[in-house]
Amino acid sequence: ARVEETVLYPALAALFNVHMSSGPLRDHGEITRQFDDLVQSRERAAVRGAVPPELHSQLDALVRLLARHLRQSEDTVLPMLEANLTPKQARTLDERMHAALSGAVAATPRRRGSRLHEDAYATSGVGRPERRVSPGIAGKE
Repeated sequence: ARVEETVLYPALAALFNVHMSSGPLRDHGEITRQFDDLVQSRERAAVRGAVPPELHSQLDALVRLLARHLRQSEDTVLPMLEANLTPKQARTLDERMHAALSGAVAATPRRRGSRLHEDAYATSGVGRPERRVSPGIAGKE
């Protein structure tokens, strides 16, 4: 979320003279809140030795919110980028986002016994020399 807020949304504003509505930003705040609630429930479960009843509903709510947020991005932001960015602009944006992600992953707090940091790093693509630009953007070359 922070990478979108600090790199992607300002790039969209500069490139297309648009202002990202409060919708995506509101989603980010709600995603963070729900994730924090889920972590607290998990910690309570570890202390009690039992899964609290709200854990499943919290997880379901977070998954639905993430799915909606990603769908909105796929339906609006990504097509806008693919239709309007040159290959050079796409590479620059991609590099900036991955650099910001690298910093965010490195700054992720690592708690003893937690896989949060390892999972974030493993799914981020940081350090892996793989293709990160979508085929639609790369096809503009």
